[in-house]
Formats: sequence, C-alpha cells, structure tokens
Amino acid sequence: MPALPVTRFARVAIAGWDCITAAGDARASWDAVDRGQTALRHEVGIGWCGRLPADVPSGLAAAAERALTVPLRSIAGLDGPTAWSISTSKGDPLALDEARSGRPERFIDAIAGNVG
Repeated sequence: MPALPVTRFARVAIAGWDCITAAGDARASWDAVDRGQTALRHEVGIGWCGRLPADVPSGLAAAAERALTVPLRSIAGLDGPTAWSISTSKGDPLALDEARSGRPERFIDAIAGNVG
C-alpha cells in the first residue's frame, strides 16, 4: 500500500476512541489504572503477559473489530475530512496495516507480545 501524503491540521477533534486490553475495554482499562491493578500475569514459558478477556470474541480480527465499534459509531455521519489512527502497544503498526489490507496472518505480528 503506497504511503499517503502527510496533511497537517492546526486543530483536530477526537470524536471517539476505544481499546481492548487484558483489563477489558477502555473504561475497564482506565479503572484498573486508577486502582493500581495490573492485568498482567506471569506464565511459564511466556513471562509477564496480558491475555484478552474471555468475553472478547475469539480471533484477532474479531477482537480488532470489537475495538473499532465505538469509534466508528461516533464518527458515522460527521461532515468534513476524517482521520483514523490505530496503534498497538509495542506491536507492529505496519503489520496491522498489512492485515487490514488483505493479509490477516499479519495480525499476530501487530499485537503486543503476539498471543500465546
């Protein structure tokens, strides 16, 4: 996928965001931070890692789709140009872009610490 030209804006508005972490969605993740509670566990052969909660749909594509649901609803129907940003904590953003462009096997490299 060719790189798009860089566009700079003097002002932007964040209309919506969400995340999926080992602690849960954005609200659960921030609540865990406020409580000083970690969602990381030490697992033999892996070390410290955070696994996605059991209620997250199986498969990385399904987990990514769940994380996109709230932001997509919040920007649906907005006028004007829309920018989209996706990040993976310590994962490979290029791999995520490649996965979204038809190479789903690249989701594994896009996830922080991959998945066990």
